[in-house]
Amino acid sequence: MTRAFEPGHGSLAAIVESSADAIIGLTLSGIVTSWNPSAERLYGYSAAEMLGERSLRIVPPELHNVEQRLIDKVAEGARIDSLDTSRLRRDGGRLIVSLSLFPITDGEQRPIAIAAIERDVTNHRALEAQLLQAKRMEAVGRLAGGVAQEFNNINTAILGFVDFVAQRLPQGDASRSDLDAIAEQAMRGSRLARHLLAFSARKAQGTHSVSVDELLRSMEPLLQRLVSERVWLTLDLADGGARVHADESQLELVIFELVINGSDAIGDRGTMTLSTQRRVVDDTDMSSPPGVPTGHYVEIVVRDSGAGMSAATRALAFHPFYTTKADGGHIGLGLAMVYGIVHQLGGYLSVSEASPSGTDVQVLLPAASAGESERGAPATSAHDVRGNETVLVVEDEDAVRAVVTRALRANGYEVVEAKNGEDALVVAGDYAAPIHLVVSDVIMPHMDGRTLFEHLCGWYPGIRFLFISGYTRGMVTRDEFKGEATEFLAKPFTVEQLGTTVRQLLDRPRRERGE
Repeated sequence: MTRAFEPGHGSLAAIVESSADAIIGLTLSGIVTSWNPSAERLYGYSAAEMLGERSLRIVPPELHNVEQRLIDKVAEGARIDSLDTSRLRRDGGRLIVSLSLFPITDGEQRPIAIAAIERDVTNHRALEAQLLQAKRMEAVGRLAGGVAQEFNNINTAILGFVDFVAQRLPQGDASRSDLDAIAEQAMRGSRLARHLLAFSARKAQGTHSVSVDELLRSMEPLLQRLVSERVWLTLDLADGGARVHADESQLELVIFELVINGSDAIGDRGTMTLSTQRRVVDDTDMSSPPGVPTGHYVEIVVRDSGAGMSAATRALAFHPFYTTKADGGHIGLGLAMVYGIVHQLGGYLSVSEASPSGTDVQVLLPAASAGESERGAPATSAHDVRGNETVLVVEDEDAVRAVVTRALRANGYEVVEAKNGEDALVVAGDYAAPIHLVVSDVIMPHMDGRTLFEHLCGWYPGIRFLFISGYTRGMVTRDEFKGEATEFLAKPFTVEQLGTTVRQLLDRPRRERGE
């Protein structure tokens, strides 16, 4: 049998034998004539098993015609460099290899054999795909952030004008119910924007007590759009007492990923159920994942009616590079990310067969203590929200600035306006009287709210600053703008919320040092 690379050829043979790449010799028709040790390791076939066999043995059936055309081209003298293609291992596993084919010629430069160099690039391509997906998600996150900010600006204006109209209507007027409906739809739109940002930004915002049932109800419209129109998604929730101490955006992300994972398993038609319940895990509980300490938990189960996972698949389900998708999709990475988030929250995650078919993904999170309340705006009181201080309103959206300015003037404040941070410095510099409080958007062109705050604090040591923003996730976090002299109000907000927050911030006790 003719061999393309004979061991007796000294240094050439040593290079072939020691190469980390699979180096394979072929006849012009594609019969294997040499098979180095790396080819044995890569494909699982020994040289004895492959010598004399067609090279198509390691090529997926759907690529046989393509592979044969490549061999024919090289047999005519062509050269193929670094072509990504698929290969089959002996155990049935698939690889992505970078393939180079070139002719071996005689003294008259006529092809007499073919050499193939095949490098396993499966992990490299998977990492590249994940990096590309991450870049795409980052771009989606930036786009979603901009869209959500605009949406929240619009809804802030809508809620403000609704309040202005409602103030002119007598109690019991039938139009009030219509205004309430408009306000509810504006808030509903902002909740959808918040969930979209949570899905795209994937950034923690700080933990607090979260009602799992309320969260799932608010997410239901968007979750339904994540699955096929022929997938029936239902909620089977506890009695409302299921609360966990978590970052809301991360919990939303867990739900999103599990629903997408279940939707992929179901396909075009089927059912998915999201259920919650409060559970007490003790020594007699045999249904909780292994290693779960005794205690009070909230259980979230996502059940799909798909084909189900084999035991081998379930064992690998949370591995970051494992996927059941032929195209190397994101299922494995998604579940691995869910696994990490759940464990950060002190919880546990498991996958099991559903009855009679499908898959159950079970999440157990420590229940919030009974006395812990949900984070929200500072408690409002019935005291008068009116005042006579001077307020500088800085907002680049004309409609939002008009609403804030009108609401504050209606409460008795002296109001001056600026369209952006640079304009605000000019306005403040020209204003003769002291400015007591600034209401400023966070994200603005040329100069953002943070920079404006730093400038004005030097001019007015005792000034108070109310930051407002439509970026409720990702770029802006509530806690970073809360301080002794600062407060944060997320858009959209009502006229009442604005008035209460402004008054409480101005009435906040001042320290003697510099305030």
